[in-house]
Amino acid sequence: MKIVKFKSSSTFITLGLIWLLFLTTDQMLMSGEIPSDKSVQNLNDYRLENIRAITDGKIKFLKPKWSPDGKKIAISSGVQGIWLMDTNGNAQRNIIPKSDSVTDFLWLLDSKTIIYKQVEYKKEKSMVKNTYLKQVDIYNGNVETLRTSLNRFDLRITNDGNIFVRDIGRRSNEIFDTNGNIANIAKKEKIYFRDENRQLKSIQYPDRTEELLYDKKILDFKLNNKKNKIIFQEYGKTSLLNLADGSLKEITALSKLAGYYYWLPDDIHLITYIALDDGHRLTESDIYLFNMDTNILTNMTSTQKIFEMYPDLSPDGKRIVYCDFRTGIVFTADIINY
Repeated sequence: MKIVKFKSSSTFITLGLIWLLFLTTDQMLMSGEIPSDKSVQNLNDYRLENIRAITDGKIKFLKPKWSPDGKKIAISSGVQGIWLMDTNGNAQRNIIPKSDSVTDFLWLLDSKTIIYKQVEYKKEKSMVKNTYLKQVDIYNGNVETLRTSLNRFDLRITNDGNIFVRDIGRRSNEIFDTNGNIANIAKKEKIYFRDENRQLKSIQYPDRTEELLYDKKILDFKLNNKKNKIIFQEYGKTSLLNLADGSLKEITALSKLAGYYYWLPDDIHLITYIALDDGHRLTESDIYLFNMDTNILTNMTSTQKIFEMYPDLSPDGKRIVYCDFRTGIVFTADIINY
């Protein structure tokens, strides 16, 4: 395996440490280094151009996500609220009550609805009282509760734009339409999800036949564009599952990444990030590109003062958005193929 411009450090940071850091970002607020619009980073057979900050750091943002039509970016402000902005950072506004403690969110295919998971805590802040599944209309601000549970939800979007919900505690599957009503999948469709044991499964609609695909706990997974391969991560191990023949291949170059894999349209390249620490604190983080065919891992950003994390691709795969974990500043860049 060949690694290009890979920076050394003592350890790879684990998901558990990342979550701990997520909760204590105020301790890590430092001044960021913002590249100019002419900043260019060379990599493999791709490069980034026009790297630009679209927020000023006054609000600390995390986990930006493009809308399916590519016209908006939604982003979490820590665990308080979801903000919406244009792709150039203009028209920033909070679209849900700031009292809603958000742990995750997804765009629906209509590009006007966002579903999110809200956690309500007991007086002892470490104790969860309830978990709510809600949706918000980004234009009129209407918020609707779809489901209340004491347990976790695993969420997926169906081919026709409905919401697949796996209630981990109840071990049940439900489909909601964009109006919040219970819906059915009449057409043939296979949905992939994690069950109550965090094992990778699929369910075939309309007959609802479930199949166990991987019998160990996984952290996250990403289906490719052709829907014939799944990349997933366990603790300290990343694997590629070929859905056509069931073969499994370990990808050692990605064995200790934080996750957040995104397939480029060619289904050969993956975008991810690598976060490193010194055993106590986060020391650096960069966006990387991995080539499945050549097994080459390439640093896309290679900055010292910016901790690039949580990348997301535009729907056409031509742009990227990510944030600086320390300052919460959001960046976008163009992905150029040589």
